[in-house]
Amino acid sequence: MVNAIERANSTDPEKINQAIRSTKDFEGVIGYITIGSNGNAIKSAVVDEVVNGKFTYVTTINP
Repeated sequence: MVNAIERANSTDPEKINQAIRSTKDFEGVIGYITIGSNGNAIKSAVVDEVVNGKFTYVTTINP
């Protein structure tokens, strides 16, 4: 959100919305994020499994 506000160079909600929807390959905490034409995030998903009460990494699914 902060990145979009900075790129919009405005606090106008419409300009921020446009900036969010133009997000491409933003490097966030969970990896790279691109916002698709429908406004949904396109990003990798991590699959974990609970084994003996602990989370165990299984795989990462990339878009």
